Amino acid sequence: MNKWMTTAISGVFVMLPGVVHAECVESLAVAKPDYQYAEYQSGMVTDVEVGLTWQKCSLGQEAVDGECTGEPADYNWHQAHQAAEEANAQMLLGHNDWRLPSVAELRTLVAKNCHAPAINSTLFPGTPSAIYWSSSVSAADHIGAWFVSFNNGNENTYYKDSSAYVRLVRNH
Repeated sequence: MNKWMTTAISGVFVMLPGVVHAECVESLAVAKPDYQYAEYQSGMVTDVEVGLTWQKCSLGQEAVDGECTGEPADYNWHQAHQAAEEANAQMLLGHNDWRLPSVAELRTLVAKNCHAPAINSTLFPGTPSAIYWSSSVSAADHIGAWFVSFNNGNENTYYKDSSAYVRLVRNH
């Protein structure tokens, strides 16, 4: 997976390693204000509006003092499902009902007023400007699945044997 992030400098897009600070346009309406989220436990963020609890950090990272440390792991789509099963077997954050989100659920994390990454980076720090797997499969063929890009908030299908990041979810 390409771990380089894009950012705008003087209107020119350049590639910088490790840049994960979102650029947000404050004059645009925020899709989901902070008050619609609650952190009930370190490492988890609950969207109280839709009743979903998310991992604060991407799989492979660890929540330490409100930040996500380490590098997120990348998985193909089948490995992503296996990683969710392993997280449940290990009682990730005290729960055993984690799963890959549907594309509709993952889309709820997109902050349309931000890019690079297009997510609330206060609640979900260290999120790479990259694509994240959903559990939703492509209706057009059996070899693709849906993803959400947290670079710009777009979604599309991707070959299941390709690499992407994972953020697990559970029902609250």
